[in-house]
Amino acid sequence: MDAPTKAIVEFVRSVDFSSLSASCVHGIVRNLFDAVGCSAAGFNGEGTVITRRLAAATSGDFAASAFGLPNLPLAEFAILTNAAAVRDRDWHDGGLNAGHPSDTSPAMIAVAEATDASIHDLIAAVFISYEVVGALGKDAQFDGKGLRPFITSLATVAGTGMLLGLTDDELANAIAISVTPSIPLNIDNLVRQSHWKSMGAAHASMTATLAARLAKEGMTGPPHVFDGRGAVWEAVTDHFDLDHLGLPVDGRNVPERVTHKFFPCFTESQGPIAMILDLRNEITPDEIESITLTVTDTAWQQGAGELTPDNRKWDPPTKDVANHSLPYLVAKALTDGPITPGSFTPDDVLNPSLRPLMQKISVLRDDGFSKRRMSVHEENAVMEVELSDGRSIRRESKHPRGHPLNPMSDEELTQKFDGSVARVLPAAAHSELCDRLWNLPDESALGPITALFRDFTNTP
Repeated sequence: MDAPTKAIVEFVRSVDFSSLSASCVHGIVRNLFDAVGCSAAGFNGEGTVITRRLAAATSGDFAASAFGLPNLPLAEFAILTNAAAVRDRDWHDGGLNAGHPSDTSPAMIAVAEATDASIHDLIAAVFISYEVVGALGKDAQFDGKGLRPFITSLATVAGTGMLLGLTDDELANAIAISVTPSIPLNIDNLVRQSHWKSMGAAHASMTATLAARLAKEGMTGPPHVFDGRGAVWEAVTDHFDLDHLGLPVDGRNVPERVTHKFFPCFTESQGPIAMILDLRNEITPDEIESITLTVTDTAWQQGAGELTPDNRKWDPPTKDVANHSLPYLVAKALTDGPITPGSFTPDDVLNPSLRPLMQKISVLRDDGFSKRRMSVHEENAVMEVELSDGRSIRRESKHPRGHPLNPMSDEELTQKFDGSVARVLPAAAHSELCDRLWNLPDESALGPITALFRDFTNTP
């Protein structure tokens, strides 16, 4: 085995539920709870609906529950559509410089259901997948390279490999099989007009699970998939190590260090939105002469970028562009109030009355902010507003609500969950799902929870 493969295999072998602290387990429960709520918000997303139709046509022995399907599809297809739902609104956890660790959670749940694994094994598998995402996000080594589905693949194959009981050699082969055909292209990063923006991670978790199952049946993958000639290090990423897998930082493991999003849009937009909402009682859109937003390089890359013809973030045509557009999000929040899933209807996104205000917004990046984001994970942002009467207003943000140093409470996560789940489940089932998810470590089996997933439906 090459070094990264060996590190993942040895880490997977070292983990069991009894080794997890109570605070880490509660962090995992919070993250799974939030992911299910996000899936309810994304239940009617276009990608989700397409993949649900495909999943509905499948069945077999290795089956699992899919949101909104009464019959069990093949587990890989349940993973595809469930992960698409979690991802659709871009409301799920993150903040690890490596994408969204809850992209892997549908795979853990589906494989746990298909193998009749215990709740404690499911929690251990989720822990494994989160730690792999966190380790790959170390020092933001893949930022801007479009490799988040690659990270999802490795995290998923590690967790599902544990649930499938793979031997060391089988897990090594599963890692190779998951990686070799699955290095992603980042061609939709600026345009974001296809479904693939929200489908890449779902597809990666589906194919990684298939890789684990193929390895369990005896299929082999190419050795030295990371350090061999023409392999990942040479062709894609350069050298990296995973020696720090599972090691706490400041006493907390990865599931305790994620960001939960207060608003359904990209992580680095949370502070700017909160700042402009704070100003709504003092100013009106008509008073604005200019808004200058200074942010980290990551926030600038994801939410603004250079004003070029192919960068639609300055004139978003779809929700997937709008929820990564700082000009849209700031103008929308100032005009209409808090950003919600309802802020991204076609009429809202294309609203011509927002464009004049968006054109008064400038987004700059600050090297000092970027360095502090890398070193101490601050999400610094400064908003400077110039008004027509000559006044200037300044706001600053460093740890917006949901940041690990300013976490959302369990009650706030429940409010977020309730607002979405009420749309897809009747009251009694909604309440039962909420209670069972918060009680997850003490639940006797996964079945009563996933049965409620199958009851998701369109409600008024």
